[in-house]
Amino acid sequence: MTTPTPAPPPQRSKASEMLGARRIGRRLTAPGPKRILAIDGGGTRGIVAIRFLAEIERTLQKKLDRGDDFVLSDYFDLVGGTSVGALIATLVALGWRVDRIEKEFTTFARDIFRSHTRSFAGRIESLTGHSAQWLVKWRDSARLLRSRARFDERALVARIGKIVDTEPMASDRLQTGLAVVCKRGDTNSVWIMTNNPNAKYFNDTERADDKGVIRTTIGNGHYVLADVLRASTAAPTIFKPVEIKIHDADGHKVVPTAPASFIDGGVSPHNSPALQMFLMAALREYNMGGPGQAWPVDPKELLLVSVGTGRFDHPVTGRHLARRAVTALEGMIKDNEQLGLALLQSMSEPRLAWKVDSELSTLAGSTLGGREKLSFQRYDLPLEQDWLEKGDKNKGIAQGLHARLACLRYPGSFANDLPLLKQLDAPEMIDLLGGLAAAAARDQVDAGDFPGDFDSVWTDPEPYPALPTARRGKAAP
Repeated sequence: MTTPTPAPPPQRSKASEMLGARRIGRRLTAPGPKRILAIDGGGTRGIVAIRFLAEIERTLQKKLDRGDDFVLSDYFDLVGGTSVGALIATLVALGWRVDRIEKEFTTFARDIFRSHTRSFAGRIESLTGHSAQWLVKWRDSARLLRSRARFDERALVARIGKIVDTEPMASDRLQTGLAVVCKRGDTNSVWIMTNNPNAKYFNDTERADDKGVIRTTIGNGHYVLADVLRASTAAPTIFKPVEIKIHDADGHKVVPTAPASFIDGGVSPHNSPALQMFLMAALREYNMGGPGQAWPVDPKELLLVSVGTGRFDHPVTGRHLARRAVTALEGMIKDNEQLGLALLQSMSEPRLAWKVDSELSTLAGSTLGGREKLSFQRYDLPLEQDWLEKGDKNKGIAQGLHARLACLRYPGSFANDLPLLKQLDAPEMIDLLGGLAAAAARDQVDAGDFPGDFDSVWTDPEPYPALPTARRGKAAP
C-alpha cells in the first residue's frame, strides 16, 4: 500500500497585494508634497518626544482648522522611529491620538522598567538625604559582567502584543507609511523595515542554494509587526536579542536553524532616524515614489520633522572596561545624531537651527550645494545643567519663556536629578521630564514649521472599510 503524497502547504499571499499594502501604496505614490516624521530612541525618555508630538498635533489642528479627530497620521505620509521611537511611530501610524499614546506609554514604561534596586535606592535617599545611585550602577555592572539583561522582556512582549496582536507589516490597520529601524546582530547590518509595498524586500523572494534547494526569503510585509517592534527595542544590556525567522524552505516550511538575531536599532547609526528617512525619500533605490522612483527633493515638496528624546553629551566614564565600553557606545550614538543633524541643517534653512558644534555652529546660510533640498525642523530638549539653569544656547538653542519658567519651578536640583533624567530606564522621572518637555515644546513648535505648501493632506480615492472609532484613538461607543 502506497503512502499518499501529502498536499503542499498553502502559499502565502503576495504581501504587496494585501488590502493594507495597496492602500499605503496609493498614498506613498500619490502626486503632491510629502511629509515625514522621524522619532528618536530613548527608553523612558520617550515622554520627551510624546510631549512634542502633542504640541505638533495641536498646532496642526489649529493651523488646518481641524477638530480633535485630526491626528498625525492624517498629516504625515511616512512616520518612522528607532527603539521606543519605533513603538511611538507605530502608534502614530495606527491613527492614535497623542493623548492616548501618552497614556499607553506611561503605563507600559512603569510596568516594563520596574526596578526593585532603584526603588530601594530611592528609599535610602529619602531617609538619608544622600544619593544611593551607586546601588543601581553596581547592579547594572554586575549584570553586564554576567551577560544578563537588566529587565525581563515578557512585560514588553505582552504590551506590544496587546497593541498590534499578530498584525503583519502589511496590516490594513496602519493608516500611513511606517519605517522601523532594526539592527541584525548576527550579520552586523542595519535593517529598515517598512510597509512600503514597492520596497525591494517587501515581498517573498526565492533563490536556489548551492544544493539546488529553493529557499524563500520571507518578505518584510509578512513579518509580524510585534516581532519587528521587539527587534527595534532589544537594547543591549537592557533586553535580550530577538530572533526572527527570515527564511523558508520545502514549501514554506520554516527553517528552524536559520533565524536572524536582532538588537536595538539604536546601536546602528540611526538612533535618530531622520537622515536615513530623508535618504529613503530621496533615493530611487528605496522605491518610495513607486518602482525606481523617489519623492521630489525640494523645500516646497518635502517636509521632514525630527523629534528627539533629550539632548546631552556622553563622556566616556567608568573604571571597568565593560562600563567604559557602554559609555563609549552611548557617545557614538550621540556622534551619529550630530552628524545627521549637521547634514540635514546643511540642506535646509530651519527656523530653529541647533548648534552642531563649536566649529560649524548652526550652519545657518551654509546650504550644501547652494540649494535647499527640503523643509526641515528638529525639536528636542537639552538635558544639560547649563541649559536648564542658565539657558545656555551653546547647548543647542536658546531657552524660551515656557522652558525658563518650568526650570524655575522644577521641584529639585538639576545637579542631583540630571543623572536620572538622562537614563533610559527611569520611569520615576517621567512626570518631571514630561513637564520640562511640554514647556520646551510650547517654545519650539510653531505653525510656520509646517508651510502652506503642505496643507493639502492625502485622502484615499478608493473605497476602504471604515475604521472603528477605537482605532482613531477614542473609546468605542
